[in-house]
Amino acid sequence: MQKEVYNKSLFKYADKNSGIHRKDGIFIMKGHKVRQNKFVNDLEIIDIAPKILYDMGLPVQDDMDGRILRYLFKDSFQKANQVKFIKVESKYVADENVLYSPDESDQMKKLLRYLGYFG
Repeated sequence: MQKEVYNKSLFKYADKNSGIHRKDGIFIMKGHKVRQNKFVNDLEIIDIAPKILYDMGLPVQDDMDGRILRYLFKDSFQKANQVKFIKVESKYVADENVLYSPDESDQMKKLLRYLGYFG
């Protein structure tokens, strides 16, 4: 008879709340261009990417979700660094049927069916 080499209590079903995440989180900025002791009450995760692009002096895509939140930066930085936007052209936006070839579409449907998304 083989002896068990693991503790069964380690392998339990997740509780009913395992897939729930809290909306609130922590965001910390530090640097010479950042306002000190500024509490951010309205930040969302989609605001992080445009903020980082602005901070690095890079253009923000004109169709990007999120806000730049310039108020987190010192006035001197804001005056010296205007927000730059770049227009994004995508061949996939104009026609939704262009996204996948018929073969790719069939493969995607098979995969989604295998994963249980289609009956």
